[in-house]
Amino acid sequence: MFGWLKRLFKGKIETVDLNAAAEKIEQVKEKVETAKPVAKKAAAKAKAKVAAKVVNFDVMSKKGLLAEAKARGIKANASLKKEELIERLKSA
Repeated sequence: MFGWLKRLFKGKIETVDLNAAAEKIEQVKEKVETAKPVAKKAAAKAKAKVAAKVVNFDVMSKKGLLAEAKARGIKANASLKKEELIERLKSA
């Protein structure tokens, strides 16, 4: 029934211990779960730094405003007018 499979791998089919594979999966899951809180803390610190920054938007160029919007995670693109960008940055 699996002759085609044996021919495909030229008779080099190895068996896998499912228990050992399940143990490895559990170990990886534990590592991932312990790493998640660290990443959340780092992201929160980065957001706090960006929020703490006081910037005078009126003297910034449109290019600078777009970069600031990107850094703060605000949706903005080059088709917006400078006034609209300033509005979005101040409201966020």
